[in-house]
Amino acid sequence: MRLRHIEVFHAIYNTGSISDAARLLHVSQPSVSKVLSHAEMQLGFKLFLRVKGKLVPTSEAHSLIEEVRKIYQQIGAIKKTAENLKEHTHGHIRVVCMPALGLNLLPNAIAAYHRKYPSVTFDVQTKHYDQIIDSIYEHENDIALVFTDREHPGIESEKIGTGELVHIAQPTAQAQTADRIRLGDIEEDHFISISNTGPLGDLLSRRFASEQISPQTLITAQTYYLAKSLVARGLGYAILDEFTANADDGNDVISTGIEPPIEFQLKCFYHAKQPLSQTTADFVKSIKKAYKEFQQA
Repeated sequence: MRLRHIEVFHAIYNTGSISDAARLLHVSQPSVSKVLSHAEMQLGFKLFLRVKGKLVPTSEAHSLIEEVRKIYQQIGAIKKTAENLKEHTHGHIRVVCMPALGLNLLPNAIAAYHRKYPSVTFDVQTKHYDQIIDSIYEHENDIALVFTDREHPGIESEKIGTGELVHIAQPTAQAQTADRIRLGDIEEDHFISISNTGPLGDLLSRRFASEQISPQTLITAQTYYLAKSLVARGLGYAILDEFTANADDGNDVISTGIEPPIEFQLKCFYHAKQPLSQTTADFVKSIKKAYKEFQQA
């Protein structure tokens, strides 16, 4: 039986007549009669008999109807799932970001999205840049939020915004108070550097090289957040992203822009062969909104 045969059979069985089935299906009576005849011809047996002017289901029809009802239950489940997907009443998003973006920006985006779509669940991770790229290639995450100007084959990118590297120091009386500072004016000792910094580390290294600056590293930290904590305790200065510098994390530091600015892009990555679901695409909009709010703060 074809799907149209099943639809007509189900309608006639439930309504008891060709005319009522036609009204239910919003088609003409001849059309229903034609489909029923074709179904019976294909099956090789009658589905209904006319008794005293009424259509009466045959024993074969009674046997078929239970299976047909199962099909309609499955169709109903499909429709419900489609509606849920449209309305975001359920769904799961796997997102990974660089540690600096896990301090405020990504949590703010998730919180805002959750208030609107409370049934959508999340799996959230922080990783270093190279690990993030691997996780997208291996389909471990749906989207990634990264600082980078790079592009990668097989990975689609969507720009969220831009950021810049800033100088941070303990807020003492001697701390930098200008709007911007040149790298050449920064003391070369007591520098707290970052290991495994990825694209941002490359940006800073190129600027140091172009200005022939060789800061003396006092401490090497694994993350920007750790470097900020060390700076807040008076152990030196660091140059890191503005998102970490301005995060409300209890570490009191003063941040100063660098002249000329060292800018970078904030991007969302996802696998080129795994297009974003509507749920995930709308979450990316939430990330963009959180970014705009950060810029306006």
